[in-house]
Amino acid sequence: MNTLGQQLLDFYLNLQFPFDLPVHFRVMNPFHDDRVRRTISAFYLRYLNSSIPHRVLMGINPGRHGGGITGIPFTDTKRLTQVCQIAWDGLSSHEPSSEFFYAMATAHGTVDDFYAKFFSFPVSPLGYLRQTSSLRWVNANYYDSPSLLQATHPFIIDCLNHLIHWPVDRNLAFCLGQGPNYKILVELNQTYHWFDRIEALPHPRFIIQYKRKEILKYIDLYWKALLSH
Repeated sequence: MNTLGQQLLDFYLNLQFPFDLPVHFRVMNPFHDDRVRRTISAFYLRYLNSSIPHRVLMGINPGRHGGGITGIPFTDTKRLTQVCQIAWDGLSSHEPSSEFFYAMATAHGTVDDFYAKFFSFPVSPLGYLRQTSSLRWVNANYYDSPSLLQATHPFIIDCLNHLIHWPVDRNLAFCLGQGPNYKILVELNQTYHWFDRIEALPHPRFIIQYKRKEILKYIDLYWKALLSH
């Protein structure tokens, strides 16, 4: 059996969005960049080079300062270089979600220990940008408009159908986000039966933005869930 890292790497290196998006939205696909392709190769072959089933933490879609740059979910360039010890030769980026994710991931061990059992995979593995009235491009979640949700729906289903054929624990998955992301994922799971159970956890961005003073409480909340049966 191929390792989880090899499966993920092959998936991302060939990832395309083959559908049309609504006006004023565009796809953010960093995997065409040779620098990103080198980075994800180093990351996945180092940290997920195992065939042991991992529990998956499912975010929304990559943000433009985190996975939208590095190609790795919840991983900005600061955490990539300082925590994961993987070189990056571009501009530095800071993503609030990455700050919490890696504080949580290393709270009870090393980053190697964390990725030996867990990994992150967004419900939509590609990110999206929305053009504002002032012609600026800003982050968009796949569910931010009915038309965007409809356009991304077949892509999401196809990606999650790939996911369950890798070394993944299908007994329990975690949804990061207790709002629309959880609702949509649960509804899809009722149709496609990817996981026996999906548990929602507060999104890292929410924690950093609104609950920073309680970050240790949320780290404990995560770990109690991650180690549950």
